[in-house]
Amino acid sequence: MEAVREGKHLHSLFQYGYGGAVGWGTLCGALNGSLAIIQMVVGEHKHWDALGKKLMRWYESTPLPSDKSNEYAVKGMMYVPKEKMKSTKWLPSNISGSTLCHVSVGKWCEISGYASGSKERSERCGRLTGDVAAMTVQLLNTYFEKGLSAALALAADVRLSPTTASCRVCHYKGKDYEAGQFTRGYLACESCHRDMRPHAHTFVSLGGGHGEAGLKGPSWARDLAIAGLGAAAAAGVAAGVLAGSGSREDRGEEEKEG
Repeated sequence: MEAVREGKHLHSLFQYGYGGAVGWGTLCGALNGSLAIIQMVVGEHKHWDALGKKLMRWYESTPLPSDKSNEYAVKGMMYVPKEKMKSTKWLPSNISGSTLCHVSVGKWCEISGYASGSKERSERCGRLTGDVAAMTVQLLNTYFEKGLSAALALAADVRLSPTTASCRVCHYKGKDYEAGQFTRGYLACESCHRDMRPHAHTFVSLGGGHGEAGLKGPSWARDLAIAGLGAAAAAGVAAGVLAGSGSREDRGEEEKEG
């Protein structure tokens, strides 16, 4: 506080996080700042990493803004004076399924009917930021009072979605490019990738064209290709259900740093 009084503090720290990092639509600014605070005050690497993962998954899977944020806003109980708020309406909530600003905002606009440049959208993000800050405080208070296990029990398990788990049967951080190990991360694949059929983007013909209609050549070759695609889809779904039911989402090299 003495540094603040003397004007020696850093001004507008993390303000760059607006709009997903200077408007780029990447990681939500509320998460950006909260993750930094968690690391600042939690010394143990494995502990701040686990708390950070919990916060990220909570954001992805929780309807936001929360009813509590909406209630405070409507009643004028926010830190910001009611007359300075962008909107005092009770705003719609949704589950973003993503920690990306671009996806989170886009999905909310779609369900709410408000434009991305509207005052209501701006207010939505403000209330959501309050929710993220509140959850961060809950995690940290519980961590310091009762330990890591108690803090991690505050929200749902950090698990992969069945779809993402099925993708990660092959696609995870590893050293074998040909086997599909050319990606990494815990973000739900379906939050960005719309067509989740196994290797839908690589369907090629046996002799020209795309899809089943373009499969040319001997009938046995067409039948084999179609059967193979069906088997791959079935295997992927089954693997996803099994993998998604576990409590861990780490895979291979992703358990390590880097």
